[in-house]
Amino acid sequence: YNGNEPFASSMQEQKDWNNILELFYNPSGLPNGASMYGIYLNTFGENTMSFNLNTNSFSNQAVIENVNIHDLRHKMTEYIRVSTKTMNPYGSIYLNPLSAPYDAKQMFFSLKEEDLVNRPRYKGTIMTDIMFALSDFTDNWDYLQSQLIFKDQTLPWAKGEDIYALNDNLVIGCNNDVMLQSGKGLMGIRMDGVQNAKMTNIEITNLFEETPLGSEECGEYTKFDATSYPFGGGHISQKLPMQVGFSGNTVQGIALNAADNVKISDIKIYGLQSHTGDAMGIAVWPSVNLGIDGSISVDHIHAGWLIPDKSDELKWESRPNRAPMACGILNSGEFYSQQTGVTYIANIKADSLSKNQFDITVGNIYGFTNCNNHETKTMIGVFTGNEDEFDSFEAGVAANGPQNNNGNHDNNKDNKDQTGDDDSDFDEDNFDDGMTSASSGISKSTGDHILVGTIIAVTILFCGFITMGYIAYIYCQHKRQQKETEDRATLLLQQAQQQTQQSHQFQQTYQNQRIDLQQAQSQSNQRQLFNPPPFTLDGIQEHENENDIEEEEEPQHTERTPLINQLPAFNRMNL
Repeated sequence: YNGNEPFASSMQEQKDWNNILELFYNPSGLPNGASMYGIYLNTFGENTMSFNLNTNSFSNQAVIENVNIHDLRHKMTEYIRVSTKTMNPYGSIYLNPLSAPYDAKQMFFSLKEEDLVNRPRYKGTIMTDIMFALSDFTDNWDYLQSQLIFKDQTLPWAKGEDIYALNDNLVIGCNNDVMLQSGKGLMGIRMDGVQNAKMTNIEITNLFEETPLGSEECGEYTKFDATSYPFGGGHISQKLPMQVGFSGNTVQGIALNAADNVKISDIKIYGLQSHTGDAMGIAVWPSVNLGIDGSISVDHIHAGWLIPDKSDELKWESRPNRAPMACGILNSGEFYSQQTGVTYIANIKADSLSKNQFDITVGNIYGFTNCNNHETKTMIGVFTGNEDEFDSFEAGVAANGPQNNNGNHDNNKDNKDQTGDDDSDFDEDNFDDGMTSASSGISKSTGDHILVGTIIAVTILFCGFITMGYIAYIYCQHKRQQKETEDRATLLLQQAQQQTQQSHQFQQTYQNQRIDLQQAQSQSNQRQLFNPPPFTLDGIQEHENENDIEEEEEPQHTERTPLINQLPAFNRMNL
């Protein structure tokens, strides 16, 4: 699609085109699945649904060195799956022949609780119509696959034969893509179920996670709830703590989980940005043993970059969209899973860090909150500060100095020495001078704020004029097109009337000529009766010639064949 829409001659054609765009057109042009990776190292077998909390089946001896991962963009399209009440949530999902879930927004007119429970009504699209029509034509598993399982419920309901077939039987769920994979977001490097691996001289830059906030149609969920009807919450396979609520909008430079004996050194991560979700330079999730053997630099990590207006609305406890978290290096530490009843531990060793053999630095970390909802912006290494003076946590950093975290979470161990109770250095004159300087600074700041406010007001006014001018332009264009359409319609009507009049005149002329011809023939026959011509061969020949001429002069006329009515189109089932 190149932006040039076809001409729609009717409202129905325009509606059909809009439906096609909604179903098949990806406006961003970006990968819109549940996840995207620069490099993904996985355990034995496939792993597309979720993360591993632990595993006994590892991939071994992976070495990644001298790699530059850069300029990745991802924007997940979330689908709301439809399933039915069963004891097994994995086998209860309505799937089409391609093993993709039916989208609740395409199937139902309303996703309100009372409508889903008491009277779900079929909305339908051209895709769902095709799928249900296929079910109506065959019972062959080779064609229908998983769609055959619930055919006895869904097909009579969609055709209107049993409109109550799905009553009090539906469960809808969120946080999955079109192929039923759970939202995981964008990762530069992901290691899941890997042991004895080494990464050195790795550069990861400019990763942009552009997925919008998750849908709230499934309620305030943290994970999947098999006992909740009709809203089942999140994905059936999503796992804490990696996936909390909606998780398709997270960006991570390096993500490690269920990984043993992994060594990293000389890592540079720069420019990670999530429009609406979490952003982490390095994330160490449960069941990981990580050793840091060389320098690490993490800089410019932005979480919730596109939604600053929701800073008061989204809290750490909000669901399904919580306050976006930004963290340089995250260590999940000990995590107890209620799903499995097991405590999983993540260990990070950086022994050489205390000997000043290499540096771990983190800077410019921006988000609604920081590592695990704490003020610390990194759980390992030294935080060097933010360039943006308006950052909400910058004042604390400036007052307390850089954060120095060597894996022990002693973020402010030197604060007591810096803020001691020694009164011997107190100078009253210097204190007064400081107050004066502060007052002048406040006045200057106030003046700057007034100037900024004025600029903003002028900008808004200017934008308002531009908007009004654009609206007026669109209105004039619309009126001009309407006038051209009316003129064209009037011209076509006049041409049609002229053609009708000409056709009528032609038919009238033809009838008059035929009457005159018949009268002439009658008079000629009468003359022949009273004055018969001499009986000669020449006369017979002449009479035959005259009859031939008369037959040639008689115009050929056939009635116009009436137009054939258009065949009726296959209309969507209208319940």
